[in-house]
Amino acid sequence: MTMLMATTPVADDTPYPHSYERPPLPEGASWGHAPAHHAGGYVHPGRAVLILPGRPWPDSPERCTNDDPLANEWYGSHTEGEATILACRRCGLDVT
Repeated sequence: MTMLMATTPVADDTPYPHSYERPPLPEGASWGHAPAHHAGGYVHPGRAVLILPGRPWPDSPERCTNDDPLANEWYGSHTEGEATILACRRCGLDVT
C-alpha cells in the first residue's frame, strides 16, 4: 500500500498533517492523476483516479457531474475476494 502525507490548512490557515492510505489495486490497474477538485468539490490530497484496463471514464474529476455520494462502484479484489476501491462512476476518482 502507498501511504501519502499531505498538509492541509484548517480554518485559521494553520496546517495539520494527515495521511491517506490508498487501497490495494486490482490486477492490471494503476493510479492516475490526483485532482484538486471533483464535481466542484474539494478532493483530499492523495486521492487519485483509478485506471482500469478496458474501462474508460466519460469525464475527468474536474469536469465530473456526479455529486451523488451513492452513485459509485466498487472495484478490485483483496486476498479474500472483496472489492477494495470505491470509485466514481463517471470519472474513476477513488472515493473509498
